[in-house]
Amino acid sequence: MTKVEAQAKSNDKMKAVQTFCAQMQIVLSAEQIITKDGFIKNIVYYNDTEKYDIDEEINPKKDEKYQPTDEEIAALQSKDTPA
Repeated sequence: MTKVEAQAKSNDKMKAVQTFCAQMQIVLSAEQIITKDGFIKNIVYYNDTEKYDIDEEINPKKDEKYQPTDEEIAALQSKDTPA
């Protein structure tokens, strides 16, 4: 394989990776650090940029107060009494 062919194949792979990242809605970022022992460490981060629809919590009206059921009260009382 010639140098030109290798470069063309590498470019095709890069385009495929870029297309995949766009479809998956991720952004790649990289950093290179030198450890305390003097080794070079390469780190790649995959950041999810997709906007997720999150269900809103249903809050009771401020006027309404929580009232435990009789079963919940009985369960709490049975935990408090020594055996």
